Amino acid sequence: MQVAGSDGTDLRTVLTDPSGRVVTLANGPRSAIGTVSVQNTSATPATFIAAGATGKYQDIISLVFSNETASATVMSLSDGTQTYKFALASSGGLTVNFPSTLPATSTATAWTLSNSAADTVDCVAVYVTN
Repeated sequence: MQVAGSDGTDLRTVLTDPSGRVVTLANGPRSAIGTVSVQNTSATPATFIAAGATGKYQDIISLVFSNETASATVMSLSDGTQTYKFALASSGGLTVNFPSTLPATSTATAWTLSNSAADTVDCVAVYVTN
């Protein structure tokens, strides 16, 4: 369905179902959602989510960490400006579903990931490009 201005120009397109009811999406349309799954084994930061295009943010919707080793570790997730730390127990894990998103501080920047003990940690994220 299209919404027209007073002069008849198209102001925006509204997503509707076949009955004409407006559809809202929590974090963005399917075409803007991405997933990534990596195994991290290093204390050296490595790219987790690639940088978006110029003017685009890569905001994280959810994270899953699973520690495969018998020692605890602290995961460090960074967008280059802000660093977020998540403690994982030995052979433990963590799932975080953000109520909105974990926003990237700036556009066109990658998220990196490392862990303090260089343990084997499986990492999954769902993110949206805004």
